[in-house]
Amino acid sequence: MISAYSSLVLRDSCPDQVQHYFEDLYFTTDPKRCGAFPSVALAARLRELPHLRSLTLRRNRLDIHGITWDTLVAILSVPHLREVKLIGVYICPYVPSPLEGDIPANAPPLAPITTFHYQIRDTPRAAGYEMETAALATALTELHEGLETLTLPSESAPLSTLAQIRWPRLRKVTFYGTSWVASTPIITALLSQIPCLQDLSFKLYTTTSQTQVPRIYDDLHVSPPLVRLVLSAPNPEDSIFDCLPMTLRELSLRYYPHVHEQQYFHDIQFVYDSPRYDLLLYSQDILSILGRCSDLDLEKLEVEYRADESDDTLLRYMAVTFPNVTSLKIHRYRSAMEEQERRDVSIVSSNMLLDSVAC
Repeated sequence: MISAYSSLVLRDSCPDQVQHYFEDLYFTTDPKRCGAFPSVALAARLRELPHLRSLTLRRNRLDIHGITWDTLVAILSVPHLREVKLIGVYICPYVPSPLEGDIPANAPPLAPITTFHYQIRDTPRAAGYEMETAALATALTELHEGLETLTLPSESAPLSTLAQIRWPRLRKVTFYGTSWVASTPIITALLSQIPCLQDLSFKLYTTTSQTQVPRIYDDLHVSPPLVRLVLSAPNPEDSIFDCLPMTLRELSLRYYPHVHEQQYFHDIQFVYDSPRYDLLLYSQDILSILGRCSDLDLEKLEVEYRADESDDTLLRYMAVTFPNVTSLKIHRYRSAMEEQERRDVSIVSSNMLLDSVAC
């Protein structure tokens, strides 16, 4: 019986997503608003599922369409929910009415949510909306004491609000979306408010308008007990690599998505800009970064780079410097000479679990 399920996935198939191309809308007067999940009815159905702990709202289309503020509050108010995930579904992607923006005084208290995952799939074309940011700021302020996992889009994350709040139980933070253009002091301020942070990921995409790798991790300070760190499009000059905590066990220096995946999405789905092969780090760049991390006792390491004359040196360095690594992922792109000769090079390593992707 459905009432016994602990997790539920709802797919947004609201006809208003495409109806406005052909005729009048069915649920609302704005195609950006989803009318398929009315707040009162949705809350009532969810409350009829007493064992439900995890709810996911998922949407695959690339146009802008999302739930209203009332619907978001209705979901977060279901008392037995602990995980809420919105994937591809915008929050309040419209100009609000004068009555929207605050949790109503007579609204039920929000549930003790431990996981809030909000990810827009059509990055880097996603654009933060004022109402979207305001809604996130209000909701997360109410949820901050119980949250353990938080995922947000970079475009609309209410950083200034979040940095003013103490997050006593938060363990994992992930940012998706387009890259910030420079280091963001507010991120360091936010991290200082998360004393138990163990897992930090920046899965940010570099757009064609950025002519060089942005230094978004410069002057960024992370502290124990951090265990896992993912940095997309790192800059070798970023000062973060001089002060990584000794508790770190997993380090990922990659692009998001991987450059070879960007090529696929660009060619097939037209989601991303042209792949930024020009911003790929070289072997010597990764070697320079890892040279400043030699004191770390890493167990998992992931790197993505274009090969150059330092390729063999880099591979030997990783094997010698990090002897306790049990998982090594290498996304290696052919050197200029290999490209010219149209040849692939095998990567061989002993005593390691090695994933190799040669492109």
